Amino acid sequence: MLPYFMEGVCTANRGYLIYYLKKAGVELINYAKVVSLDDEGVHVIRNVSKGVPDPYVTWQPVLPKNIENPLAPKIGNDEKEITLKADLVVFATGAKPDDSLFYEAQAGRIAPELYNIGDSFAGGRVLEATRAAYALGIKL
Repeated sequence: MLPYFMEGVCTANRGYLIYYLKKAGVELINYAKVVSLDDEGVHVIRNVSKGVPDPYVTWQPVLPKNIENPLAPKIGNDEKEITLKADLVVFATGAKPDDSLFYEAQAGRIAPELYNIGDSFAGGRVLEATRAAYALGIKL
C-alpha cells in the first residue's frame, strides 16, 4: 500500500503520466491492495483515512527514506474493502518479473483469455510495456 504513484520517478515524467491518466478518466487509487479477483470484480482493501495523499497531486517531497518529513500529514489506518467492476485488469508490480499471478489466474481459469506481458513477463520500461499492451490490444 504505497502513498504515491511512481514514487522516486522524475517529477516531470510522473506529472505527465498522471495528468493524461486523469484526463482519460482513469481513477487512481493509492494506499490500496488487491485481495482477490472473481466474477463480481476486483476486491480491494483501501485506506480511506483523511491523511491519505491525493493521487492526482504530482508534487511530492524528495527526501531520503531515512529522513521523516515533519510537515507530512499523519496517515491513519481506516481500511475499507471495496469491489471494483472491471473488464480488464492490468497489474503494474515492479521491475522484477513475477509471473506467479499469471499462472495462478491461468490455473483458476478466471478468464477465457489470459496474456502474460509487461513486467510479469520481463522487467522493462513503461514504454515497452505500453507497446506490448497496444500490440496485443489491436489483435484482440
